[in-house]
Amino acid sequence: MQRAVALGAISAITQHVFKAAGYAPPAAANSLGGGDFSRADHVGMVGLFPSLSKRLRAQGVALTVLELRAEKVQHDGNFRVTLDPAALRDCSHILCTASTLMTGTLGAVLDHVAGAGHIALIGPSASCFPDPLFARGIHVLGGAAVRDADQLTARLANGEPWGESVRRYAIDATTYPGLDALLASI
Repeated sequence: MQRAVALGAISAITQHVFKAAGYAPPAAANSLGGGDFSRADHVGMVGLFPSLSKRLRAQGVALTVLELRAEKVQHDGNFRVTLDPAALRDCSHILCTASTLMTGTLGAVLDHVAGAGHIALIGPSASCFPDPLFARGIHVLGGAAVRDADQLTARLANGEPWGESVRRYAIDATTYPGLDALLASI
């Protein structure tokens, strides 16, 4: 619970600095962390994203999912769910849930995926300053900024998807100006 509260506070500070600096992170092009995958790719997913895995499987993309729960383990053709983080070492692209920030497991995951050509950390928990994450080898940070707090509160209370109450964005390490530049512009 403390990490969740801390990430919420960091997110609020991040969004305040972005706004004060006039920086609007680019809108997310897709829910795949900016990736555009083909059958030649081997995607590693940290945490099972059901809709994304379904889409990738339909496209014939090889997919290895690192999961924490043993009951989810399975292997079906080019789709594998495993408990072993070493299985991600052969993946060309990594889609990592930002909940690893809350569980404190991101560092261990990054140790296993350092050779991937594209690493995206995605989810609302990643709505923080990307600088230290980019320094650790992440290429894209996909987060969310609240557009309509009242609408988001109502959606959460009703167990509904966040929808248009948030703006999803994707910050690329190669185009992000950096925290120092943002602070200098305020």
